[in-house]
Amino acid sequence: MSEEANHDGWSGPWLKRLQSTAGDERQVVLAQAAVALETLPEDLLYEELQRSAADGVAPFGDLLRKEWCRRHGTGPPAPAAPMPPAADLDAAELEALSHAEHGGTEGLETAARIFQSLLGSFSPGEDPPRWARLQHQLGESFTQRNRGARAQNLERAIQAFRAARPGRSGVQLVFTLLGLCQALRQRMADDPDATRRERDAALAEAQRLTDGLKNSAATARLWYEQGLGLAHDGDLEGGLQLIRRSGRRRSCAGSRVRIQRGARRRSRRSKPLGVARSASIQFDSHAPAPSSGSSVSQFPSLTSS
Repeated sequence: MSEEANHDGWSGPWLKRLQSTAGDERQVVLAQAAVALETLPEDLLYEELQRSAADGVAPFGDLLRKEWCRRHGTGPPAPAAPMPPAADLDAAELEALSHAEHGGTEGLETAARIFQSLLGSFSPGEDPPRWARLQHQLGESFTQRNRGARAQNLERAIQAFRAARPGRSGVQLVFTLLGLCQALRQRMADDPDATRRERDAALAEAQRLTDGLKNSAATARLWYEQGLGLAHDGDLEGGLQLIRRSGRRRSCAGSRVRIQRGARRRSRRSKPLGVARSASIQFDSHAPAPSSGSSVSQFPSLTSS
């Protein structure tokens, strides 16, 4: 497709500006477009990459690929294939959750690779809730990851939580915001002022959402993250009080979860789950339920993180 072709989405207005310029002015427009790309939401960046690969709009293809590499440290995703069956996606996601909870360092590596592979198997618009949930789980994995450069792992976690945020709501959004706060707090030394502002804004939004929810797990994690934030900022006494308070709330919430899980096990003895569920219960109550006959064999080529 030529540069004069009709092109919608983010590239459309920039392409029109490019067509009306020549010489050095074109380079100025391309430089401005590169800066604008830095704030483009993750799902729109993905869609632009897919569109660019399909229609070959040359001026912006390189910019899009460079921006994807800057955010993810890897090359752009392959052209989208037909979305796999939901049952296969569910099985692979539950396998990743099981690895993340019980597999230690190797388990986290496997979980991160599976989440990345799943995110590359469909576009955000095909299943927005699943896309957001997988981004959240990828953020959790990179926050806990032990291998590789710590700063790079935290940056990947922050990008994933930011990408998950628009597709989350209610208690799931609270957990995503608090996951973002945790990664930002641990990365504070790199850019303390900007990082603290983003962390404080995310904590304030999480507080506002939690005030309207009756969810002990969300409240406990909010208090815990607020306590760590206070301690990090120098208020050790105030931070310790909130952390102790969160521990009491987590203990009560944990007892309820264990009772509920025990009841489910007794009622499903004829249908064993086959994978661990506690990670999804703790962090994300909307993780998929296991389905019989599902297989993860169609996700063998997991990209290295």
